[in-house]
Amino acid sequence: MASYEDHVLLEATRFRRAIEDAKQAGDLDAPHPGFRDFPQGSCGAATVMLCTYLAERGLDGWLYACGKRENPHETHAWAEREGLVVDITADPFPEHGTVYVAPRTPWFDTWEPSYGPPKVDRVAPDDDYTEGPAYQAILRHLP
Repeated sequence: MASYEDHVLLEATRFRRAIEDAKQAGDLDAPHPGFRDFPQGSCGAATVMLCTYLAERGLDGWLYACGKRENPHETHAWAEREGLVVDITADPFPEHGTVYVAPRTPWFDTWEPSYGPPKVDRVAPDDDYTEGPAYQAILRHLP
């Protein structure tokens, strides 16, 4: 039987692949130009959407983590729950791969993170943000 972590890894990998497929098909260009250089610069929106996707599959309880570094000024976002990290946009950083689902490592502490609930209302199909239409486009690329 698969562990909780294995199940999260499977779903996070599916979601990451769906983002890549939607981007390649051009389905994210209009609804969310922030995905133009995915994964670079899209960690916040991707993490909110991932938290929504996981919750819809019964894998809820994730916190939205947003960290910053002062020198050089960088920001990064990921999901975290009870010490387990899910990061589908860490590949611009050599420390982690394309999809990272594992216990928190000291690398995440280098970000001075702040935590809060993911703003899942931003992915509603009729929201005023760009995440809703982009999320719907991504869902169309899931098996």
